[in-house]
Amino acid sequence: MGEEAQAKNPIPRFVAFASGSGSNFESILKAIERGDLQATCVGLIASRPQIGAIDKALDRDIPVHVLPQKGSESTNMSSSLDKELTNVVESMRPDFGVLAGYQQKLPSSILDVISGPVFNIHPSLLPKFGGKGFYGIRVHEAVLEAGETESGCTVHLVTDHYDEGPILAQARLSIPANCTPKDLAAAVLRLEHTLYPITIQTTLEDYGTLQSTFATAH
Repeated sequence: MGEEAQAKNPIPRFVAFASGSGSNFESILKAIERGDLQATCVGLIASRPQIGAIDKALDRDIPVHVLPQKGSESTNMSSSLDKELTNVVESMRPDFGVLAGYQQKLPSSILDVISGPVFNIHPSLLPKFGGKGFYGIRVHEAVLEAGETESGCTVHLVTDHYDEGPILAQARLSIPANCTPKDLAAAVLRLEHTLYPITIQTTLEDYGTLQSTFATAH
């Protein structure tokens, strides 16, 4: 009976993308291990070698593919990298994707080969302080320079445009006096570790009713 139910409702497979330490990636893996998130990671795409996210994947026997970041190379080279990335992701047959500190824009071909949603978490209250160039400590510096009294993080669907996909959830915090960008980054990151896996799980549970949203987000 259990096997029959599992066959009808297979555990969703996802591919993760990371460029750094992978703390959000690890928070998702730990949620899976606790049973809070029903999913399995079929691979990690790393944009750089020797990053923390790779270690976290290998510790759990998750396949890792290191594909270089796109820089100032020619259009032909960029197109070749996009094609290689797309082929690797397609071979994994993921049901959804998760960006975890991935500092590259996903080519639209990736959104086409992933059958379900692609999630991202951004360290601000979008639409504020989002878009190209807003990542990492730069976001928190901009928040403080603008004199904001609160900040937080946003989970959203990935589209062809930076940080413009449908917002799924946000978590907020008040900014204390004399807060530094580093302090704010640490506080927001703690929110991210809780919000991200919860939002992924609830969104997947509602996949049937939200499928049209996912389709338009692509």
